[in-house]
Amino acid sequence: MGTRLLSFYRRARGGLTQPPEIVPYPTYDSDPAPLERWDCDVLEEDGMHRFKAIVAKIKHDYARL
Repeated sequence: MGTRLLSFYRRARGGLTQPPEIVPYPTYDSDPAPLERWDCDVLEEDGMHRFKAIVAKIKHDYARL
């Protein structure tokens, strides 16, 4: 595992996932995610802030359950 993360997925209203989920290929053992989705490096300042913000939102949402 490296320091770059794949897309952050979120559930939009109506249950749709954004960006659209990638359907796995049954005959391949690899991730067919487009290269442009690897846009967050947690070792860079922007990536670290983005990742921490998502973790904080998840904690906040679960605390409300």
